[in-house]
Amino acid sequence: MTSARTIARTLYSGAKPSGGGWLTRCPVPTHGNGKGDRNPSLLVTDGETRPLYTCFGGCPSTAVADEIRHRGLVEVEERETGRTECQGSRDDEQVRTDKARSIWGEADSPPFAYLTTRGISVAPPPSIRWHRSLAYDRTTFYPAMVAAVQGDDGRLVAVHRTFLTPDATGKAPVAAPKKALGSIRGGAVRLAKAGATLLLAEGIEDALSLVEMTGHPTWAVLGTSGFYNVILPDAVETVILAPDGDPAGEKVVSRAAERFAAEGRQVLHLRPPADMDWNDCLVAWHERAAIGEHDGGIPPDTAERQAFLDVLGWEVRHVGN
Repeated sequence: MTSARTIARTLYSGAKPSGGGWLTRCPVPTHGNGKGDRNPSLLVTDGETRPLYTCFGGCPSTAVADEIRHRGLVEVEERETGRTECQGSRDDEQVRTDKARSIWGEADSPPFAYLTTRGISVAPPPSIRWHRSLAYDRTTFYPAMVAAVQGDDGRLVAVHRTFLTPDATGKAPVAAPKKALGSIRGGAVRLAKAGATLLLAEGIEDALSLVEMTGHPTWAVLGTSGFYNVILPDAVETVILAPDGDPAGEKVVSRAAERFAAEGRQVLHLRPPADMDWNDCLVAWHERAAIGEHDGGIPPDTAERQAFLDVLGWEVRHVGN
């Protein structure tokens, strides 16, 4: 099998190791609206039977693979294996996407009751809905919070389901109360339209908590890997990474920062107190408001805002550039 290093270096002599693979320039002719990949944004990694491609600029992996095959950079066996696996993968993915869209169509009003139990009072955005009775397995049904996962083109590519108790006051008593259906790689639950500054959080409850506390446009990337896989609009100039305050969250920051900095974006890290997530912080934030330590909002002035965050034990730092 042709190695990821060989492919990456052939595409661009300045390719560098990154995230377990090699970061190089995407060869797809339409990349960058036809202007080409000026800032290397294609990650090539070694798969079990063929190279794997992730274009952070949004080019489909199939388009990347086709262009690389066209240039003769992989062996004949890899071409045939890749084509067969790719077609099967596309068929399965389409079935999951269709099912996800069907579930989304069945969901309706926002999940106010559940979010209230989590201390979240901000109005849920249109990307979050409530399903009265959703199948957990073949025989069990629960109410659920359903969130739309949008791809880089804004289309729904998956749904994220949080199965709840019948009274919607907590998560359902099942092994995996949170499940995604469809391909979430590169996508996110968009709680607002992205602006010049975009905040990224790990989970939906965390993201909503940050919206309530900061007022920033926020997306939920659904897991630590989402921080470095999510595809952002060109309009985003500053990315604020807000993972949970645990070792996994700390570890992901440098990898995500490296990627976003390579795209020419400023990167900030919003760090919660140790061993806390952002929903924990929201609860503490409400408690401080209740005893008069603040008026329920973060001051708009940068210096005052930083002082406010310091009181809560948060930290904002520049990373990656």
